[in-house]
Amino acid sequence: MRHHIDGRIDALSDGDLILMPPDPAHGVQTKGEFALIVALCLHPDIIDKLQDRHGPALPDLSIMHQRSLNSRDLAQLNQAALKLEQSSRSALATEAFILPILTDMAKGMNATDMPAWLSDALNDMTDPNAFQEGAAGLVKRTGLTHAHVSWSMRAFTGQSPSEYINGIRMHYAAQQLITDSDIVQDFAAQCGIPNMAHFQSCSAPITGPHR
Repeated sequence: MRHHIDGRIDALSDGDLILMPPDPAHGVQTKGEFALIVALCLHPDIIDKLQDRHGPALPDLSIMHQRSLNSRDLAQLNQAALKLEQSSRSALATEAFILPILTDMAKGMNATDMPAWLSDALNDMTDPNAFQEGAAGLVKRTGLTHAHVSWSMRAFTGQSPSEYINGIRMHYAAQQLITDSDIVQDFAAQCGIPNMAHFQSCSAPITGPHR
């Protein structure tokens, strides 16, 4: 088979699995009389809901993904597709079909895949004027929902937005306590933590000279 997409032609072999976003337009051309294509179209709302719940644990669904399946995996996928076709095609049945595929495609994702929007936002938060705004300021800089940012933070840093910001604040406070003669209340305010009880609770693990 030939896969026509974005002005190019890709050759397809037995067992090739392709996951396509809505754009760009594409088409498949068969070369032999025994060619078989199994095509399933999922409503965009289903994909959007999956991304809202699972965030960065999923592969980037805005781009094309392709992999080759062995005969056993191909047979299992064909059975799953047939089961979905014969089902009520509910959201649950659809997710039961697509999640194993997405999980398999997501294998090998790691911290080097951190999206640029998250990397840029984290870099911005090293500025005291930025981390004073707390986790809300971090989320605001991404332009995305708090839930999506939280998923991404957990996946790529192992921390929630609040935990990440508090770590930056306490590191900054520790450096200032060592090198500056300002009073502790001033450091707390600079970190965006005006409540001294909260500041002392956050800074308890820090060791070293204190004033």
